[in-house]
Formats: sequence, C-alpha cells, structure tokens
Amino acid sequence: MGAHVYVAERTLPPRPSPSHEVCHTCANGHGGCVSPHHLVWGTRLENVRDAIRDGTFSPPPRFTGTAHSNSKFSDELIAHALSLIEAGETITAAAKATGISVPHLSHIKQGKAREWAKK
Repeated sequence: MGAHVYVAERTLPPRPSPSHEVCHTCANGHGGCVSPHHLVWGTRLENVRDAIRDGTFSPPPRFTGTAHSNSKFSDELIAHALSLIEAGETITAAAKATGISVPHLSHIKQGKAREWAKK
C-alpha cells in the first residue's frame, strides 16, 4: 500500500467503491505528496486524465520480442528463419526447419508480428 493510500484511507471519507483510487489535486503525486489536503477519491479514468493534464502520465512499458510474456521463439531463431527465406528458401521450408508455423512466420516476414522484424 502506498503512503498516499494509507493517508487517504485514514483522512478522507470512505472510498466510494472498491474501484476508486487516490487522486492528487496538486499534480505532485509522482513526487511523493501525501498531504491529505491534496488527496481525493477518483476513478481510474479521472486519475489518468489528471496525470495527462498535469504532464505526469507515464504509460506502462510495452514489451516486444523475447521480453514479451507470450514470446515462444528466440530472436536468434527468428533471425535464422528470415535468413533462410532471404537465401531463397520458401516460407514453408523455413518454417519446417525452425519449428515456427507457416502463418506465424509469414506474419513476422510481413512485419505484423515481432516489431523488430520491420527494421
């Protein structure tokens, strides 16, 4: 539990709903503000809009390649499959040699999967 939540739960009226979160009216939540005079209950949407307005919004990281939790193939394996295709092999032959499905390898080649493949 963050310190701002701790303070809000002890100084603000009860949380309107379980989905409400603590919002900062001072635009200094990212700086560690816990002043009860700067805290209000708000929805996630209100909190994000406030952060965007205040210039403090930071989108979550976007993982690609092997850093993505759904990644099944290493960057090296995909690079090998693409090099086989560039050397004249068919997508079907490259897929069979690497164990990557034909549709998935086709999407990688087209840049629809594994963003780095577009580079």
